[in-house]
Amino acid sequence: MKRIFGGIALALLIIVVANFLYNGQETLDESWLNDEDLSNDDIIEQLTDNQYEAYFQRTDLAGEQAVKIGDLIVDNHIYSFDIWDPYKYEELDWLMDPFDDNSWKLYLHSLRMVSFLVNAYEETNDEVYLEKAMSITEDWIVNNPDNDSVSNWAWSDHAVSNRMLNLTNLYEQLQRSSIRDIGFNKLLLQSLYEHGLWQVEEGNYRFPHNHGVMQDRALIQVATLFERFDFADEWFDLGVERLKKQLEASISESGVHLEHSPGYHIHTFELFQEVNEVLSKDGLSLGEEFSDDLMNMKEYLAYVFKPDGSLPLIGDTVQTDLEHIDHLEHPYLDFIRTQGKEGAQPTDVSKVYEDAGVAILRDEWKDAEEFDQSTYVMLQAGYHSNVHKHADDLSLVLYSMGEDIFVGPGKYMYTSNPMRYYMLSSLSHNTVTVDGAGYDLDLEKIDVFIKESELTEEYDRVVAEHSLYEGITFTREIILLKPNVLVILDALESDQHHTYEQRFNLNPDAELLNFDNFGMTAALGDNLKIKIQQLETVDEVHHYKGSDEPIRGYVSYYTNQLTPVDQLEFVQKGKTANFVTIVEMESDQYSSPVESVEFTEGNLYYIKNEERKEIILQ
Repeated sequence: MKRIFGGIALALLIIVVANFLYNGQETLDESWLNDEDLSNDDIIEQLTDNQYEAYFQRTDLAGEQAVKIGDLIVDNHIYSFDIWDPYKYEELDWLMDPFDDNSWKLYLHSLRMVSFLVNAYEETNDEVYLEKAMSITEDWIVNNPDNDSVSNWAWSDHAVSNRMLNLTNLYEQLQRSSIRDIGFNKLLLQSLYEHGLWQVEEGNYRFPHNHGVMQDRALIQVATLFERFDFADEWFDLGVERLKKQLEASISESGVHLEHSPGYHIHTFELFQEVNEVLSKDGLSLGEEFSDDLMNMKEYLAYVFKPDGSLPLIGDTVQTDLEHIDHLEHPYLDFIRTQGKEGAQPTDVSKVYEDAGVAILRDEWKDAEEFDQSTYVMLQAGYHSNVHKHADDLSLVLYSMGEDIFVGPGKYMYTSNPMRYYMLSSLSHNTVTVDGAGYDLDLEKIDVFIKESELTEEYDRVVAEHSLYEGITFTREIILLKPNVLVILDALESDQHHTYEQRFNLNPDAELLNFDNFGMTAALGDNLKIKIQQLETVDEVHHYKGSDEPIRGYVSYYTNQLTPVDQLEFVQKGKTANFVTIVEMESDQYSSPVESVEFTEGNLYYIKNEERKEIILQ
């Protein structure tokens, strides 16, 4: 079977033709390493004219940044991302955890610093970077054998997959260098083979999960490295087969990634697209349906990006701006990226993805000069997986006139601590909680869905429901009266007495002017005003901002960072609760044409441009 990865494939071909045989056991036959007639120079000489193309390279630092980071690592610093300071060590300790952070430990055992060292070598041709990479790699291999490693993170699926890419990249660059260390090559190849065996084991495979896609990608790469062995075809085919199943299980028919996070939608799309591009260069394909799914995933992103070109903080999403993601190519995305100056305007203004439980509402696609002034609402009403999922069902985010109005909490970090639990809980989202608590995420109790929707030029209306609180049915109906009035109808029913709390997180830049049982007024910027009106009786109202006891009123735009925000909590008590909430946004430039909103006998009435209008609610 024809493969890619230029230098890697040829390196193995030369070695294999010489003496490299597979004996069917869990080790490779390394008798060729003792062949006195086969020197390092004989092997390296055959590689110098071959161009390497690192399709799955983990990092791509270049220029002064690559050298700066490489020098730090040579000087015994661990560096993974800017969110953590470089960590100075005397001796490598694979149990070190200076930041008490699971993600830091993950990237330590991914050997991300090895990939950075390779970047520095590629930039300078200075082999001191490869020598340091070899030293770190050998130390890791010796101290972390499978089933007897010093850290639980050593053989976690994410770390294994990342490490496989980093180590194959290191191996290739070593073959192209003047370093002659056949003993290290032996150690590295044997370790990569063991990594492949680990990935093949069904018990180690994550499905459905974006980590599983990473595992597929890594297995395909290492199968390519060992392409001359009988098992390579089996590994390669297994990776492709699993990949197809991941796509089918983790992407809705409408193209929405079902891990409930726009940020991970992009991440998983990139994984699928990367593998698909590599396969296509080898004359292989995952099929037309796969390509259609990737196209649908990109179209979904055109709707999910807010009018300012950033992602809403839904699920485990961090602040992400489309202008910094130039590899997402689609006419719709070009339209969003350029604020309406280029590309093609999406065919719909608002979209409801019932199969994924997502509704995205807009008043209109405005002209380029006012593109970011549109009103945008995103409602969550789907529960397909616990992966990157928050207890955020029937929560919403709201944006209007160039500003976030109601914001989601973000990810914060993956280490278990009270703040992370808060970010995951309903208490941190723009939704209704019960008795001062959220609900537990339990896939056996999935009962959340979009009941109906109505999208018109005048208004958009969506009704969703869940029964995730024991013995309680929660129905949320949102109506966007275009352009800039949002009506929220929350109905909760139970046979027992409860305290129901309707919560809103304001933009951290908002100035809370006043609040009481009847609503709230806030200001943003020079002249944007936000007004909440409660048309039904509210028993109590509470306010939090950056509170640690209890934890309330925080959002996290970036990993490991917290920003205090005003959180308002409107309370009703009883067996049932009915919140009728009107949210209005206006400024000197955009006064609302909608006024006198009323909720009478189950129907909604309002005046727009001096004309009385009615919406008959089901």
